[in-house]
Amino acid sequence: MDSIKAGNDTKVLDAKGKYVIPALWDMHIHWLSSQAPQLNMPLFMAAGVTQVRDLGGGADQEVKDKWQEDIKAGKLLGPRVASQAAFILNYLKDEEEARGVNERVENKDHFIKTYNALLPHLYDIMAEEAKADGIEFMGHKPRAISTEHCVRMGHKSLEHARVFLYDCFPGSADIQEEYRARIAGEKEGNGPIVDTKMRQRMVDEHDPQMFADLVEVIKEYGSWYVPTHLTRKMDAMADDEDYLNDPRLKYICMAQQFAWKEDTEGMVKSDPSPEGRKAFMDFYEKGLEISGIGYDLGLPILAGTDANDTYCIPGLGLHEELRELVKGGLEPHEALITATINPAKFYGWEEEMGTVEVGKIADFLLLDENPLEDISQTESIYSLINRGAVYSRSELDEMLKYVEKNAASLSVNAQLIKEKL
Repeated sequence: MDSIKAGNDTKVLDAKGKYVIPALWDMHIHWLSSQAPQLNMPLFMAAGVTQVRDLGGGADQEVKDKWQEDIKAGKLLGPRVASQAAFILNYLKDEEEARGVNERVENKDHFIKTYNALLPHLYDIMAEEAKADGIEFMGHKPRAISTEHCVRMGHKSLEHARVFLYDCFPGSADIQEEYRARIAGEKEGNGPIVDTKMRQRMVDEHDPQMFADLVEVIKEYGSWYVPTHLTRKMDAMADDEDYLNDPRLKYICMAQQFAWKEDTEGMVKSDPSPEGRKAFMDFYEKGLEISGIGYDLGLPILAGTDANDTYCIPGLGLHEELRELVKGGLEPHEALITATINPAKFYGWEEEMGTVEVGKIADFLLLDENPLEDISQTESIYSLINRGAVYSRSELDEMLKYVEKNAASLSVNAQLIKEKL
């Protein structure tokens, strides 16, 4: 070290007794609104999350593109968006509309986010057109289509742990057909297709061999899995007072907290019986178990939180999601891989980031404690180095205070209400 000559403007950090890990990624986020620079971005940075993938919603596309220009130019402090959804594609009415989807993707660096209500033949047309134009599509696995079919068509990432519960039990094909018939208008709907009984059946009849076979297809076709366990945790914990009174809510504006309260209450009201609450809990816990088993089978996993969904707190939630992955069976170092090395591989950026090495972009965290001994120690951030810029613990704390102040601001809450949060 004595041979290293630092320039006069070089900042030297004393890292003795500290632990170094790459800066973190959140591979499934949503910006809240046009107020994201005041409410979301500082939370990500304070949590050491310097790269994200935006799955759509929130502010207008032009606004989000401008944020990224300003972040890259150093005019705005926030995480870089590695890619973002041009729009959320939930329904296609006919073949003509399916063939015209690509025309809506103005920026070829953006992707199509698929959602639940796409019919199989129209999804296939969209997929073929997208592949021909070099446009990626990813997101929800449409309810009327099997996961295997989506993966073979080029679906780049599968969101949410429920995907393997829906598709890996003996009744999965029947569920898909029921959704198809209802979406196509061939059959009248009589209540939810997945009710308490069906949810519990998916857990109790989960077929490990169906899952293992599906993992092999995912590996063969190069798709990825983003479990977002925090979303199913909310379903399971929606009546738990300790969970609902999360002290981190001070970083969430009142308008958003009100929307979250409606969501949790609605979740409980959907079936408040002991059987109903048990089914949600079993579903959540089975999802954790499946992620652990899947990782051992070689399933490529990306850490994502669904940030700004109910009780998925931007930035801070990524550390919680890592704990969920460990709870499901991953070792701490394996959970870290899902938020560092794997996202870099997803984008083909392994040469630039994902690990702390000479020649790579200087994005990393100095920690007070060892996360390989306890994954919760990823939160013991001593300092953040973001593309060479150093942020001390006190500066990160100031970011948190800034968000807390804005979350309590009447003008910020009024703007969110105006934007119909």
